[in-house]
Amino acid sequence: MAVMAWLARLALFYTATFLLAGASGEDGKIVNGTTAGPGEFPFVVSLRRAKSGRHSCGATLLNPYWVLTAAHCVRGSSPEQLDLQYGSQMLARNSSQVARVAAIFVHPGYGRRTSTSTTSHCCS
Repeated sequence: MAVMAWLARLALFYTATFLLAGASGEDGKIVNGTTAGPGEFPFVVSLRRAKSGRHSCGATLLNPYWVLTAAHCVRGSSPEQLDLQYGSQMLARNSSQVARVAAIFVHPGYGRRTSTSTTSHCCS
C-alpha cells in the first residue's frame, strides 16, 4: 500500500499537446480531443531540461523507480542535465514536484540503421 501511495505522489499528468490540447483544437495540434481531468493519467511524466525547467519529452512512469521515454529524447544528455516533473496536470518550470534522473539506459539497438528500437529507460 505504501508503494501505491508513493507511486500516486510521483505520478504526473502534464499538459503535453497530445493530452491536453482540448476539444476546440485551438492550437491546431489535436482535433476532437478532450481535456483530461486531474489524475486521469497518473503514469505520465514530463522529461525536462534541468537547467531551464523546459519540457522536452513525455515519459511513462513504469514503477516508483523507472521511467520509459523515447531514446531520441535523451540522446547526448547526461542524468544531471535532465529531471522529471510529476504530480501535476500543468507544466511549470518552477515546479517543486521534480525528481532527478539518476541514470540513463538507451536501448543498445538505438541508432542502428536497421533498428526500430527507440526506447530509453531513466531511473530516479
